[in-house]
Amino acid sequence: MIDKLVLRCTFSDQLMIRIESLNIPMEASITAEGEVYGLRHAWERIPSSYAPMAFKAFDFRDSMKDGSAFIEIKASPAKLMQGHNVFGSDDVKLCALSLIELLAETYPLCFSELNQETWEVVEVDITYFSKLKDQRETTQFINALQNVSSGQTKKPYWLFRHCIFWKKEL
Repeated sequence: MIDKLVLRCTFSDQLMIRIESLNIPMEASITAEGEVYGLRHAWERIPSSYAPMAFKAFDFRDSMKDGSAFIEIKASPAKLMQGHNVFGSDDVKLCALSLIELLAETYPLCFSELNQETWEVVEVDITYFSKLKDQRETTQFINALQNVSSGQTKKPYWLFRHCIFWKKEL
C-alpha cells in the first residue's frame, strides 16, 4: 500500500507566470513604507471528502534544479480516497491521479498553467505485509530490517526484490 505520495510539476511558461496571479493565498511582509516583500506561499491543506492534501507553490527562488517555478502536492492516497490507511492501492498512477484531480478541482487556474508532461514522483512511502513460513525466517527478516534506514535499499537484495523505485512521468 502507498502510505505517502509526493508529486511535483513545473509551470508551463516560466517567463510569463507570476504565482501571485493564480488565486493562491500568499503571505508577504510589508515595510514601514508599505512596500511588499518576501512574497511566498506557505504549505496549505486542501480539504477533500476524507482527508486533506498538502499543497505548496514554489517560485524560481525556491527552485533547487533549474530555476523553474513548480508546485508540490503530498498526501496519503489511501486516506484521501477512502478515509483510512488500513489497506489501500499500490498503483502509483491511480494514487497520483487522485492527488492531481483534487488539485485541479481546487485550483483550476493554477492547474491550467502547469506543464502536465513534467509530473514526477518525488517521494513514495510503501507498506507491504509479509507472511513468513516459520519463526527462524521471521527473526532473520526482522534482523535484516534493522540494517535498513530511510533512503537505503541495499541490504539484503531479497528483501527488496518486489519493490521498484523510479522517477517517472505520469
